[in-house]
Amino acid sequence: MDQKTIGQFRDLPDLLPISREGFTAWNIHVIPRAPHTCKNYLSPNRRDFYKIMYVTKGIGVFTLGSRTYHIQEPTILFIHPGEIISWKKLNTESEGYIGFSKRVC
Repeated sequence: MDQKTIGQFRDLPDLLPISREGFTAWNIHVIPRAPHTCKNYLSPNRRDFYKIMYVTKGIGVFTLGSRTYHIQEPTILFIHPGEIISWKKLNTESEGYIGFSKRVC
């Protein structure tokens, strides 16, 4: 049985059925949520980038399209470009991280 092993993290694309070139055109940024949190409510909006939100503290109502979710820490949210989202804080705590990526062409 032929098994491949991952010697380093950079070797991971060799194990995926897509080309390595697809990984070079992305910039990924991670920022803490605390200094950039909304005051109380984020009205429905749409973004042109991928977003990952990791909630470590805080409670809120997250709307993705027509579906509504009650969020309580810890939670990870994955948001694709073009999806309509909104957020309503239900307490004063708001901590975690936001990661977003924009394709560079």
